[in-house]
Amino acid sequence: MAINNSGASKAKNSPKYHAVITYTKYGVPHITASSFKNLGFGIGFAQSKENLCTLSDQILKIKSERSIYFGIGE
Repeated sequence: MAINNSGASKAKNSPKYHAVITYTKYGVPHITASSFKNLGFGIGFAQSKENLCTLSDQILKIKSERSIYFGIGE
């Protein structure tokens, strides 16, 4: 899977990142990029794809809004 953010913004000086992510049969991501910035973009994309629920839960905890959506904890 090749990913990029070239359509995210039409600003003249907007950064454009590109990374190629391939997954092994065990689900391990292998990220190929031409620079560390592109690699960081690819890592962030792979992490968010695999851990979206965990990241969302953490954001709700930080904003003290978790109980609004999930009720009172144990």
